[in-house]
Amino acid sequence: MPYSDNGAMKAIVIRNNGEVIDTLDVNEICGMDSLSKPIVGFMNPLVTACFNDENNIAIQAFHKMERKHYMFTYSWKDKEILTQPKSIDVTDCT
Repeated sequence: MPYSDNGAMKAIVIRNNGEVIDTLDVNEICGMDSLSKPIVGFMNPLVTACFNDENNIAIQAFHKMERKHYMFTYSWKDKEILTQPKSIDVTDCT
């Protein structure tokens, strides 16, 4: 479950019974500062997560001040980052 707390982007990995498996600091993992605050009136998060075909978690974050999209893959079973964070410049957005 990804969330942003005033620019601090996190992802909490929880089991169906509510047990917390791990908490990830997405800002730290991607090397982002916390200046990318939520957008007023825009209900979609700036950080998202989904399971991929291997049952790992793909995490994506957008830093609106840098206009960069970051992504990495995390193994919830092994509690380790599988791919080093990559970023893509998104220069043609508003």
